[in-house]
Amino acid sequence: MSIIDKMEDEFTEFKSSTTVFDVDLLEFRENSPGIKPQKRFPFSEQLDAPAPVPAQSNDENFPQPPSIKKKQFIFPSDFNLDIAPISGESILDLHLPIQPVEVEKLNPWTLLDDSEGLKKLSVSLLSQGRLDEALKCRKHSETLKEIERIKEIKSMAAEREDYDTAIQYRNILIQLEKELSSPDEIENWIKDKKELTLKELEEKVTVSYGSEAGREFAEKFVYPEVKTSLDIENIKEIFLKAQFYCEIKKILSNQSAAFLSQSQLVLQKISEELKRAVIILNKLKPSITTLDKDEDLKTYLKGLSEVYQIYERLHFAVEIVGTLKSLEFYSKDIPLSWSECGNLFNYDIPKLRLSKLSDKFCTVCLFPISQSVMLSGSNYHSACANFWVNRISTDPPRFRTFL
Repeated sequence: MSIIDKMEDEFTEFKSSTTVFDVDLLEFRENSPGIKPQKRFPFSEQLDAPAPVPAQSNDENFPQPPSIKKKQFIFPSDFNLDIAPISGESILDLHLPIQPVEVEKLNPWTLLDDSEGLKKLSVSLLSQGRLDEALKCRKHSETLKEIERIKEIKSMAAEREDYDTAIQYRNILIQLEKELSSPDEIENWIKDKKELTLKELEEKVTVSYGSEAGREFAEKFVYPEVKTSLDIENIKEIFLKAQFYCEIKKILSNQSAAFLSQSQLVLQKISEELKRAVIILNKLKPSITTLDKDEDLKTYLKGLSEVYQIYERLHFAVEIVGTLKSLEFYSKDIPLSWSECGNLFNYDIPKLRLSKLSDKFCTVCLFPISQSVMLSGSNYHSACANFWVNRISTDPPRFRTFL
């Protein structure tokens, strides 16, 4: 009998009309007539039972399964496997050597046109205290977005054949591209550098003046959430004020009483000067049309504005350092008098800004000095020195701003 005939005898023919059911084969064998039921062994007995040996066919033409060969791994003779016993440690406690992962370095040429990448870089620069670079980086990012917007508008103008408008936007694009930073500048941004941060200033204040001063510093100087480059400009101003606060604290550490006494005297004289000016200008009001171009009046108004700017600088310092309450009367009285002068004669003064710090501070107003006047070994603004000598005393102040 051939192999095919044997297979046909062993398997029944499957008909497509026959319904197929899911059955438990073991249960089927036990309940089927003519089939001897087999004993179910417990699971443990099944594990101990020897594996069944597959039946071998005696037919030489029937293919036989290949025999299984066991292989052993043999270490080389010169291989030294030194495994120290582990006592009381799990595999998680082992300190295995970790290969350092190389981080892809930022490419200045890639960042040159990557608005989002520059935005993230500006945040990193802020955390390193590199405020000027963070501001330039964020402005570059914003300029890229503006260039994309202008390009779309220019393209729309060209599509509708409005070439005059398209040329105007092309000129705008040329100007915007000039505002972008160079690859050399961007390469400098991605270098790993660090500058003084606001947190480090707070720690210095805490160490020098105690935890209460540190808490006061933290409450006074808080950075806003950064959404645009304007927020970074605000951060720069806050940080500059924080540095100014630290310098003033250092100067006033042993002479705060002398500064408070001197400030009261200066503000009192400024208040008297402005009230006198209101009276004088009211008398001149009927002749205001004829005096509008009078040189003497212009000189007087200029001197008056310089007196008011002494108040602004001194007010800025006492507000930063927190001694404003004792001088609160003058902080209301003096601006009111100046406002009355402004109503009589329109004279604008530049807004006070702390642009940068220097190592010199005025002895009268305590504001940083770029160009100072020396008087008895102390530094002054020229307007402050003139006001002190002409309205307060020919003797120099006892207060000192140098340490």
